[in-house]
Amino acid sequence: MSHWYASQGDVEDRLGRDFTEAEVNRTASLLDYATAVVGAFIGGREFADGEVPALVQAVTVSVVERGLRNPNGFQQESAGPFAHSLPTGWAGSALTKDEKDMLSMYMGRYGIVSVRAPVTDAYLEAVETFGTADDNS
Repeated sequence: MSHWYASQGDVEDRLGRDFTEAEVNRTASLLDYATAVVGAFIGGREFADGEVPALVQAVTVSVVERGLRNPNGFQQESAGPFAHSLPTGWAGSALTKDEKDMLSMYMGRYGIVSVRAPVTDAYLEAVETFGTADDNS
């Protein structure tokens, strides 16, 4: 891809170190992949250089980070009596549920939510006057 949603420097900053030559090459490939995956989820939006929204950039960096830290997508490994498990979502380079939720909010897709309405005096008066749906059955 010609325009990534994050840079190699963004990924280095996230990991807190400079990359080796091999990691630079791997990061370029992962940035292509992560930008394609995130881009597909947000409808292929393109941004001018320096204008990628922070949330889109952060999710892109997270996908790349997982690819660098866990290139084989292992969820769990063990050696003798020792075992190590990664948190849910850290096995693989697909978008996690949390990342999809964040990108959905960025795109204005909120889904169905429940909001509890406060019981007001006007509501109580209406129930007293008209009853409830159960009363009218």
